[in-house]
Amino acid sequence: MKISAYHKNIGDTVTLKTGYGGLEKHDKVYISKVFTETHVPESALSLPHVTYGGTGFFYDKAKFLPAEMEHIKPDYNLYDGFIGGTDNAGDCKTAYKYFTDYSIGYTTRFCFRKCGFCVNKNYDGVRAWAAIDEFHDPDRKKICLLDDNLFGFPEHYGILEQLQKIGKPFQYKQGLDIKLLNDRNAALLASSRYDGEYLFSFDDIADSDIIIRKLELWRNYDTRRTKLYVLCAYDKRNQYDGEFWAHDIKALFQRIRILFQYKCLPYVMRYAPYKNSPIYGTYVNIASWCNQPRFGRTLSYEEYCHAEDKRNGGNTATIRYLEAFRREYPDIAREFYGLRY
Repeated sequence: MKISAYHKNIGDTVTLKTGYGGLEKHDKVYISKVFTETHVPESALSLPHVTYGGTGFFYDKAKFLPAEMEHIKPDYNLYDGFIGGTDNAGDCKTAYKYFTDYSIGYTTRFCFRKCGFCVNKNYDGVRAWAAIDEFHDPDRKKICLLDDNLFGFPEHYGILEQLQKIGKPFQYKQGLDIKLLNDRNAALLASSRYDGEYLFSFDDIADSDIIIRKLELWRNYDTRRTKLYVLCAYDKRNQYDGEFWAHDIKALFQRIRILFQYKCLPYVMRYAPYKNSPIYGTYVNIASWCNQPRFGRTLSYEEYCHAEDKRNGGNTATIRYLEAFRREYPDIAREFYGLRY
């Protein structure tokens, strides 16, 4: 949207491409990719008039847009034709709400935590990035912030106060750093027109003590729906041996139990090596259970697996994974299979 706005401002005609055909008809083509597994034809990337970028291509080495593109109000009309032309255009209000309802941008960028799994691992701190006015469209009903770690920015209180003054519902789509929660920012969040569920993260069982303290603090200010991203299948040692997998599943269950105790929803984030795990299916089951709140809030883990098996006619992989893990790790199964919200 920023690239489009820049080119329209200098008098160019801009077309949104949704496929790779006919690229030769354009003077300049931009291709972006967020996820590494997304396939882009090499024939498109090799064209001389194509520029491509994003974390999907370069991960933590991705370059930023030139300043004249980065710091411009996005072209919020770029996707109008795409939305209106889809087969499920009648569902646009919900399926495409970020295209239609939100001003989107960053007020800060980067992080100081240097997590090995994160695209921000090369940075030393959080930096101011853009004023809200830079991307705020007064005609849009809501604001979506993409900041990497807002609370890591010393002046973040002023940003929250400015959002309150604007008065529109807003959300931090990437989540907020719960370990940096304090009375001041918790009070600001709880008294704001926050949009949807609050998002934090609980990436390591070693952080249990501080996460529990912060959840207790948070629940003093707000009892509304709160979700925490829960990372699993990430081995800091980069060994991914047999000892790691059982320990990781146990730590995942332990974190889910803590979150349930504070009436918070876990959202299980599976790091890519889980696909090669000997207990791959257990990761699939747990994520399916937790990441669908209608099940995570009403059924225990074992109840969910049996309900899913029954729904699909019986003798499914869901039950095979459940029972195989029980046979291999009976103590973990005994402790956590009955876990419920």
